[in-house]
Amino acid sequence: MALKRRSFLAGGSAFAAAGWAGLRAGEASDALPEYYRSYVTGLAEKIRMLKNTPGVAAGFFFFTDPHVSANRRFSGRLIAELIRLTGLNKVFCGGDIPSAFGTKADLDAEMAQYDQFWSVPIQQAGGLLFNAKGNHDFTIRTSRTSADGWTYSSQAARDFYMTANGCRAAVTNDADPTACYYYADDAAAKIRYVVADTSDAASDDPRAYWGVKYVVGATQLAWLAETALATVPDGYSVIVIHHIPLAPITASDSEVKMFADFRRLLEAYQNRERVSLSGRDYDFSDARGTILLDLTGHHHSDR
Repeated sequence: MALKRRSFLAGGSAFAAAGWAGLRAGEASDALPEYYRSYVTGLAEKIRMLKNTPGVAAGFFFFTDPHVSANRRFSGRLIAELIRLTGLNKVFCGGDIPSAFGTKADLDAEMAQYDQFWSVPIQQAGGLLFNAKGNHDFTIRTSRTSADGWTYSSQAARDFYMTANGCRAAVTNDADPTACYYYADDAAAKIRYVVADTSDAASDDPRAYWGVKYVVGATQLAWLAETALATVPDGYSVIVIHHIPLAPITASDSEVKMFADFRRLLEAYQNRERVSLSGRDYDFSDARGTILLDLTGHHHSDR
């Protein structure tokens, strides 16, 4: 199952985003409603059928943009139930845990609730959880008209996100103490999952609102080129996951410009070309893998 190299990013990347707004937030101790249980049972049967289909090497669960305070908080337990029913255990979160507006206390509460309603149930069910950092991770504005808020440091974001069991087992940049980017290999399926951070810098002022910046910095870009992509084993497929999209079919015009170097890196790898990024030259003429998928969130819609 491979994409034509030239048609990758030019033709569009896969995009998924989901939010689960509702009337009442679920409690961790709540039983799943019957309508969820019957749905999950049917979905599990479809997943098991796909797993047993010749030519299907692997699969994973993906959810993104939970924005906890606007969320009924059932999806983490639904995924946990699917893990138990199917044995499919890789789970990727596309980022954006908190809401845009609220106090530092609200931000702290949403981070704790992500652990309670997603991270813990998924991992207790036997899932491997991998997190991709979003532009709201972790920053908030007090109100729509306020000039203040709260922004946690990039180090604090790493300390929160990278404690998930999948992240702990992944290969990251040991030279970057705030790195929330990494890769993980599935040797049996010959798949490398590359998780990038499209917001890898934050304001030094904790009182700033929306202080997480839209950027893939030079340090991360070099690591992605020299380590995550350059070392892909022969015959592997590559799945790239990050929060903010970069392909024109999914991204806004400003995002296309903002992440042009990241996109050029992926295209150079896919097309076996040379590329110059941040003053460094990379030659992927001997690249051994094929990018199958670029999966993102951020826009709260399917594209």
